[in-house]
Amino acid sequence: MRKDEYRQRRALELMLSTGKSMTKEINAAFEQKTTITSSPSNSEIGTRIERKDLKPLVQRRTQKMIENGLVEEVKQLLGQRLENWAPLQSIGYKEVISHLKGQTPQEDLLRGDQ
Repeated sequence: MRKDEYRQRRALELMLSTGKSMTKEINAAFEQKTTITSSPSNSEIGTRIERKDLKPLVQRRTQKMIENGLVEEVKQLLGQRLENWAPLQSIGYKEVISHLKGQTPQEDLLRGDQ
């Protein structure tokens, strides 16, 4: 298993705040619209989802993240001068930073269209 303290911490935070594992959250998000795929060696397992089915899931996830305080979290982290911190370059965070800098309109941010 790859050591990734940031992602491990986020998964633990999710479990403590919602009582659900990351796997359960992901499975709930994908609902019945995915197929499980694996490599020939069976060392990698993932999901495949049609692009047309993915967009509403991304939009719903974006809304949930914003409702749960993502913008406020990003403002706080930027106030600590952490703009170049690697996790802030990930999906969601970089779009909020763009919005806070006036580069992304709020309606685009809320739709998850970045």
